[in-house]
Amino acid sequence: MCSPLICMQVEEILSRFGVVCVQREGNDELEMVLRSDSFLQRFAERIIIARPTVVVVNNIGSSRVRQLMEKGLSAKFIVDDSVLRYIEVRGLYNCKLGSQNTLPSRM
Repeated sequence: MCSPLICMQVEEILSRFGVVCVQREGNDELEMVLRSDSFLQRFAERIIIARPTVVVVNNIGSSRVRQLMEKGLSAKFIVDDSVLRYIEVRGLYNCKLGSQNTLPSRM
């Protein structure tokens, strides 16, 4: 179970807006929601699972981004620029920021 603060934030998002989850290869998110504790079950109708009709491997997650950036490789085309800026500003992943990951200054 999540911490009380995180649960409150998740509850607010689910009750006010709902979420759309993109199915990842090898996972059954709907089954996870249905088998989860009563917290997620309360909001099951507000959780939409998008199942791609075309075979697309969706294996992009924080671990993959971290692996790329730690090797000095670019993650520019798999995550939004705002995410790269967040990682850069906070010094996350001990990434080797070079020309591939450095964002032009816009602010």
